[in-house]
Amino acid sequence: MLFSCSGCNRKRLCHYDDIHGFLKTNRGFVTGSKDKSLNLWSPDLKFDGKRKVMDWVTCLGMSEEEGNFFSGERNGYVRLWQGGDEVACLKIENQAPHICKDRNWERVMAVAPKCRTKNGEQSYVGTACAVHLISSSFSADRSPEMKLLWSCNVSENDWVYCIEPLREDPNSTLTVIGSDLFRHKFSKKEGEMRYEADHIVKEVKSGNKYQRPFISAITRLASRYETVACAVFDGSVKHYDLERGTMLRSYNEHPSWKRVWSVMNVDGQEHLTVSSAEDGSIKFWDDRTKKSAFELQEPSGNRVSCIQQGFKPCMLYTASCAKDPKSCPDKATITTWDLIMREAIVTHGPRPRRAQSPVGA
Repeated sequence: MLFSCSGCNRKRLCHYDDIHGFLKTNRGFVTGSKDKSLNLWSPDLKFDGKRKVMDWVTCLGMSEEEGNFFSGERNGYVRLWQGGDEVACLKIENQAPHICKDRNWERVMAVAPKCRTKNGEQSYVGTACAVHLISSSFSADRSPEMKLLWSCNVSENDWVYCIEPLREDPNSTLTVIGSDLFRHKFSKKEGEMRYEADHIVKEVKSGNKYQRPFISAITRLASRYETVACAVFDGSVKHYDLERGTMLRSYNEHPSWKRVWSVMNVDGQEHLTVSSAEDGSIKFWDDRTKKSAFELQEPSGNRVSCIQQGFKPCMLYTASCAKDPKSCPDKATITTWDLIMREAIVTHGPRPRRAQSPVGA
């Protein structure tokens, strides 16, 4: 069943370009965009400030330290933030042999917390062809410091899109490389980083010859932790058994030619997950059934790139970007949804740009 906007209130306050990250912290929310900025939001999604960075914000990641978070950029920088303040940064020098556009050579695709340490924490970082481990140290008498501990090439020529450390073994991760999903176990032998790889999902060619079925997001189901849900660029949401490496279910209600960008569990609903796609659809899935439970439709008609849970169980937030790249500066939006009424309440758009004076004026 489809539900959409019934005249929601639109506010002119957001980003000027595609939104690549949407993070929930103990203080509120953070969004990151191609407009080279982070927006800070209160728990009820009121604008709380903007922070500029050097390049596109390509991902956001949680920190083990309360109130902290990480941002990754297209230029290889990982930044550590305390509240709304940048306190440390590190440039990941990617040495992997990767064929891509020059501007994307150092692009950071994922940051994920590994574990706490005596003086701070360790986090995984995903880039082209490689997984890196970084440390962040804290002390009372000096500013936080970030260091690169090791880098490990895990692919010949593909992106590391997602990393999820396994809580049963922090030295192991679920790692998305292009259209494949691996379980990696990292170790150091004879002074070199090595890894063991269990290939869980292997790429299957889709019907779209112009688009590989990249896995854009993963989440382990709240109802069955040994099952992982994958958002796939072929328009599907797939569930895989991590132990057997078999597909349990494939949901194909998003259009096959539209990319699915995100998938996550729904707070307070053990069997429910939610996904979003390029056609603006937001679908809710009960893992006990073969079809979606219900659907929402982004009121702006934009591609829905990110989903985030609210601080109240009935609230959901979605971030979107324009279908036409040329109109991105005018159409990046964040929408607030009431899941009880199943309708959009508020849509945040970009700030109005200052009009340019005519030449010679």
